[in-house]
Amino acid sequence: MRGLLTVIICASLFLLISGCATRSHVWELEDRVVLLAEENARLRRALDQMGGGMAQEDEFRRVAATHNAEIYEMRTEIQRLSGIVEEMEYRLERDVGGLKAGLEDKTDDYGDRLSRLESYVGIGAVERSDSREERQYPGRAELEQLNEQALYRVSKQMFDDGQHKGALEGFAIFLERFPRSNLADNALFWTGEVYFSEQWYERAIVEYQKVIDDYPQGNKVPAAYLKQGIAFSLLGENDNAVFILRELIRKFPDHNEAKIAEGRLANINR
Repeated sequence: MRGLLTVIICASLFLLISGCATRSHVWELEDRVVLLAEENARLRRALDQMGGGMAQEDEFRRVAATHNAEIYEMRTEIQRLSGIVEEMEYRLERDVGGLKAGLEDKTDDYGDRLSRLESYVGIGAVERSDSREERQYPGRAELEQLNEQALYRVSKQMFDDGQHKGALEGFAIFLERFPRSNLADNALFWTGEVYFSEQWYERAIVEYQKVIDDYPQGNKVPAAYLKQGIAFSLLGENDNAVFILRELIRKFPDHNEAKIAEGRLANINR
């Protein structure tokens, strides 16, 4: 019995620590994306002020192209890492919760439950990634027949695989059918992330605001504030960006997102 409790604690700590490290990498990459976009904007403004000869225009295009290539690569990595974090949180709640529930009277299935945890932190994710090209995605009719957890999982998988149209449809169906689910705020946040990744920042801001307004106690609210502030910054609306980031720091001073917001504010105010 004590051995099983030890496994639960160790698995929980491992997933939490891994999730924190991965989430930190996501924010670092997003910060780098913003800085590169701002650098492109500064170069364009400087070129416009100087009158912009042919040689200067060519140099700007070369630098901008390099920046855009870096931005594309980082956005792809951000999407991948965000998926890993989300999956960790979901698996941690499901698997560790199940282990705790069976602590007293289900010790006989210890090996099976432990193997599920091991497969999650080990080879399983690689196998799913390798089969991405062969994966078949369900249509709307099929999505509407799925239960709560399956619908969320499939919709999130489509987002991770860059199938944005299907992901938006899946999350919309999820929110319509399960608005009170404890995953509803996550579904709404990932809807905003679809628009953010497609650089439709105005629409992303609207979706992030829905997370804040409709699910104020949800775990995605700090992230929604941060991404909303970043989106405003990318649109050049720095006053709004500063306001949102300060709200994040005021309301969630101990969250990792607040620390990221402090760095963003320093860059905006330079």
